[in-house]
Amino acid sequence: MRSALLQKLLNKQKSVKYGDFITNEQWPELHNNILTGQTKIDDILPPLIERDKLINFAQYSTTLEPNPSNLKILSQILPKLPETQLPVLLPNFRNLVLGYTQYQSQVIDLLVRSLFIIDTSAIVDVLISIVQAIPTIHSAVSSSLTKFFPQTNFPQDQQIRYLRACLTLCSVSSDIAVNTLGRIFQHLVALDCELLLDPSNDGSVQVDDDVAQCLTPQLTYFLNYVSQTNSTIFTLLLQLFDLYLIDLPHVVAVQFIYFFSSSFDHSTAETFVGFLLAKIIDDSASLRTRSNATLYLESLVVHAEYIDDEFAAAIVDYVANFANCYALHIKNEAPERLKMDIKIHNLYYFAVQCVTYITCWRWKGWSQSNIDPIQRWHLDDLLTNPLRAIDVIDKNTADMFKSLNIFQINDESIVIERISVWFPFDPCPLDEIAQIVANTYTQWSEVEGNNDIDALLDSELSRLCESRLISIDPIISTQNSQNI
Repeated sequence: MRSALLQKLLNKQKSVKYGDFITNEQWPELHNNILTGQTKIDDILPPLIERDKLINFAQYSTTLEPNPSNLKILSQILPKLPETQLPVLLPNFRNLVLGYTQYQSQVIDLLVRSLFIIDTSAIVDVLISIVQAIPTIHSAVSSSLTKFFPQTNFPQDQQIRYLRACLTLCSVSSDIAVNTLGRIFQHLVALDCELLLDPSNDGSVQVDDDVAQCLTPQLTYFLNYVSQTNSTIFTLLLQLFDLYLIDLPHVVAVQFIYFFSSSFDHSTAETFVGFLLAKIIDDSASLRTRSNATLYLESLVVHAEYIDDEFAAAIVDYVANFANCYALHIKNEAPERLKMDIKIHNLYYFAVQCVTYITCWRWKGWSQSNIDPIQRWHLDDLLTNPLRAIDVIDKNTADMFKSLNIFQINDESIVIERISVWFPFDPCPLDEIAQIVANTYTQWSEVEGNNDIDALLDSELSRLCESRLISIDPIISTQNSQNI
């Protein structure tokens, strides 16, 4: 109470002290007093606001050379202005950029930093007008956007507002997009890595609601941006996928940028598939990169409605051929190594995992198209040769495949270790993102098997629970109690 009263008295004193300057609009004298230190900017702001003269002083300040001292004054004035007055003032910043080339980057930095504290499209509008007036200034704008990009611990509204502004500018200038999308993508990946909480005591995995509320709108804006750009941007997105995503384990949302983008046309889907196939056979790539490429490929093929059975079979042709050639090479060149060994033959097992998993999902469609996995891909040999892939690939995938009864599989080996797999395009835990891709996304429930569909469904449910570290027992118990 006393502090509020004291502040009121101080403001009144300031109003009296600077009243004549403000009433008579002696802006040069007032501005000079601030520069020389005779007056503090914090002291004149209250009377300027009280007399509704802040916009006038701000307009005068934008007629001066935008040196560091003047820009500092403007940076303190901008947050105090009502949003309704900003459209009147901000065009003056465009004139500053046009008139004082030596201060262009500093003025742009001021505008970009203002995105954190001012929730208005007027700032973005003036940045767009600057880019349109000076096309070569894109590098300064891109540099500023990346330099001040918020961290994941910034307030949610600031992150969302800043990212939306960046994407708007990217849509205006392809040069800004090329130089800025990488930082935007890094930010989305970083949020995704914070999305899943550590497993709880009951083994379930939970999503951090705060992170989800922050990531969902940003990822939605990014998907909207991608949907409105031409296909050339997908090449850049693949570069970002290669740099920041393919080696990460268990991200659950950002990868849907690629699922969504690939649905636009067949050529884009072919490009993504071709990229993944190239990674699988790239001897110079790391084992993690190559194995993750197989996981992305299998998960994409089974869930993407825009990949028909014929295209899916053509994809499996490449992966199965790679695995068959590998096994034949070992048999001919190093027969002593033709035995089950997860370390030596790791990539072979991931390739067979890819072929097997896709077969489980696409079996019905292929059967109707007279595609025989045994004849076409020698799947029986891939799974049961001395390398014994059937005992090394994901157990739920192996059990699901056995339930198809395509051919007789004898359990001959003692399973010591299996490859560790995950399925990147399993249903997205962010409902809004899942809804965006729903029209082109195939759920397991939509796939009808030929034999023992209950067994297949149980197997797939077990796999999903296992991949999410969720115990299946409470689910089964609940279902049984409901049946009773």
